[in-house]
Amino acid sequence: MQQPWLYDLNEDPTEQANLVEIRPDKLAELAALLDRQEGELGPPGWPSIVEAVIPVDRTLADPPVPGEAYVYWPN
Repeated sequence: MQQPWLYDLNEDPTEQANLVEIRPDKLAELAALLDRQEGELGPPGWPSIVEAVIPVDRTLADPPVPGEAYVYWPN
């Protein structure tokens, strides 16, 4: 499940208020910037050694729970 997050870190440094629903314009702007940047990058210079799903609200010792937020991390 891909879940977008958008926070104003100046006003909300602990990331409590996800602004995705009230600032879809900013989400679209930032997503376009990321897409453009990815398009300018070449292929990786070497393969990832580790590829992992990291839970957002749990430690790595906790088992994953379907439907909960996670990030995908290739080193």
